[in-house]
Amino acid sequence: MEQDAPTIEAFRRVDKEINAVYNSAIKRSGISLSEFWILLLVWEGVSVQKEIARQLFWSKQTVNSACSKLVERGLVCLETSAGSRRERVVVLTEKGMEFSRSHIGRMEAVEERIWQEFTLEERRLAVELLERYCHQLRQGLENEGENQA
Repeated sequence: MEQDAPTIEAFRRVDKEINAVYNSAIKRSGISLSEFWILLLVWEGVSVQKEIARQLFWSKQTVNSACSKLVERGLVCLETSAGSRRERVVVLTEKGMEFSRSHIGRMEAVEERIWQEFTLEERRLAVELLERYCHQLRQGLENEGENQA
């Protein structure tokens, strides 16, 4: 291994630090992490609970539980989809729109400003490498599980 090559520990540290930055900002908004990510997706136009679960890589039960809390807070209401009575649609209330504008819109603006400071090639490379790492990690852990079975 090269003397000054970044280690997996360094990668994990940066990953944890990024998560801590998000967690701190979300905590200041007064809602849970799961509630925040759901509001973010609804703010961006993803409203069907099943699709929210798919995009967040969460179970439908986890999404439903967080949505129930958002309903209690008055930030969203749940409606039945026009296309399917079994699908639930998450809709921002007026209070939810105001909250999202204030908290999510502000965070997105900061993220976008920082992202644009990277060159196009740096942005492509960052996404490509993280996607590749995630794919190989998932595959490696699945293979490891098969070998132990």
